[in-house]
Amino acid sequence: MSELVVAGRKVCFADVGSGEPVLLLHAASSSSAQWRSLSEALLARGGLRVLAPDLQGYGGSTSWDPRQPLRLEDEFGPLRAVIDHAGGGPLHLIGHSYGAMLALRLALADPALRLRSLTLIEPVAFWLLRGAGEQGLYTEIRTIAEAAMQAFDAGDIVGTVAPYIDYWSGQGAWEALPEPVRNYVLATAGKARWAVALGDTDAGASLTDCERLQVPTLLIRGERARAPTRRIVDLLQDAIPGASIADIPNASHMAPITHPEPVNAAIAAHLSRVSSSPAGDV
Repeated sequence: MSELVVAGRKVCFADVGSGEPVLLLHAASSSSAQWRSLSEALLARGGLRVLAPDLQGYGGSTSWDPRQPLRLEDEFGPLRAVIDHAGGGPLHLIGHSYGAMLALRLALADPALRLRSLTLIEPVAFWLLRGAGEQGLYTEIRTIAEAAMQAFDAGDIVGTVAPYIDYWSGQGAWEALPEPVRNYVLATAGKARWAVALGDTDAGASLTDCERLQVPTLLIRGERARAPTRRIVDLLQDAIPGASIADIPNASHMAPITHPEPVNAAIAAHLSRVSSSPAGDV
């Protein structure tokens, strides 16, 4: 793993291969390790340089003080440093869940960011539901988020993470996790508490803002994913010019981990289409 120090905080990231840079942003309560399978698939394709950072508070990056509120800029600073390390672009940007929310926000917040392509796997962009008048779906996901934040503030760490793990992956998913994974999720719950809160931050990222994204975009969701994120994907397809959707059969929200082969194939095909077009038009 490579390391950079940004604003006094360490960011660790995998940096393998050579060619067009691909930046991979993982889900909450995860790390860059979730991308191992995709990284291998992209490297086998050739012509790509894969950069997979551990987001703040995860993996080998500096842990997050749960007393410290998390801002989008706290995430963007390290990501921009990794992008600069890779030469500044143009690059392919790929994110899953919380990482997909960050990828979308970064693409919208930084017009100077030269994106070759964008891939969003079920971004937890709750605010889009609220803005689209999808009050029932917004309330469903917001209820899970508020319960997690309240449990953490009350000192109930298991109560912070177990409900949302079961929500995304099915009843009993928390108990079924291997003990080392459960321990990691518990240890990073302080960061997850703030990551959940950022899912409802809407400034500068409305569906109207998404309409200005001029980048080939692939949206991926599990066929059995929860209704809120499935609807978010629909909304983004309608808003982002030319965006396409890949539904992963029999998969839920954690498709990159539970169904890596079809997810990897969809991403590889998207990158191939983009790279074969000099202008990035697909």
